[in-house]
Amino acid sequence: MSIASALRQRFDGEIIFLSRSMHPDLKKNIVKRGFRFTQIPDSLKSDVKAIELAASSTAADAIVIDSYNRELYEATAQSRIRDVSEKLIYIAFDSEHHYLADVLHNQNPLAITRNFSTESYTKRLFGLDAVVLRPDVRNAAKDAQVADFLPDKLTLLVTFGSSDPNSLTEHILQSLEFSEIRIHKIMIIVGALFNQSSSIEKLAQASCHDVEVMVNPPDLIKLMTSCDLALTSGGTTNWELGALGRPIVILPIGPRESESAQHLADMGWAQAIYDSNSKTRYELGDALRLTISHGALEGACRLRSAINIDGVERLVDAILE
Repeated sequence: MSIASALRQRFDGEIIFLSRSMHPDLKKNIVKRGFRFTQIPDSLKSDVKAIELAASSTAADAIVIDSYNRELYEATAQSRIRDVSEKLIYIAFDSEHHYLADVLHNQNPLAITRNFSTESYTKRLFGLDAVVLRPDVRNAAKDAQVADFLPDKLTLLVTFGSSDPNSLTEHILQSLEFSEIRIHKIMIIVGALFNQSSSIEKLAQASCHDVEVMVNPPDLIKLMTSCDLALTSGGTTNWELGALGRPIVILPIGPRESESAQHLADMGWAQAIYDSNSKTRYELGDALRLTISHGALEGACRLRSAINIDGVERLVDAILE
């Protein structure tokens, strides 16, 4: 969506989203923003064939592949897709494949350290200099600054993705009850796929802290900028918070997230706590206290400096050139 929004500012043609399945709220948002959405029918088993048909019928100038479907990364699939468009762009998640793309994009800083196999003509856009931020984040980030100091009592933002399958939100909330961190407020943000709302609400009501639980809040940027520090599991949220100058503590939930968190910690951009689910609430509470007190603002300054808030324009340049 962020790529499409930036592209529309400089491109008069139609932008079409093609997907086999998509959350209804996201689909509604796509249409609301004036883009066209086409759903791949169940009768069409191959995503490659669906792309070929859609591109041929619309005379597509460029195709952007942003999918976890491994079929789309096979050599024959890439070759077929190339044949129906002038330009092919891949949002790359791993370096296991050889890419025939004109443009290869991966905003994770770890991508710079990976050996991606591409054609000689492929333009690579890797790392935080090419980060894709939502328009509202980009606008807010222009005036965002890192605080000179953390207040005596912290306003914490807690967000572990739309569904939080590892129940980190609950574990964090329980751990903060036993932590020596002085807290002004805890803002918990969950998504539409979160299915533990009732238990979290009960914990929030019984908490000794001021806890507010919000599901898909419309004013997310306002909440991000109003926190003193955020607890996340990784992903795009880190770059958004970083662009807004907010210190982050990452609690990764898997090998991929742990590797990325380790890289950010090594770069001095963020703090990380590993294997948080294996810690008792007392251990995690103490780990949070020690982590927050160690270089949080310095890390936020370094991360803010590393992020190009207009990085999406580099991708749009590559698509249109």
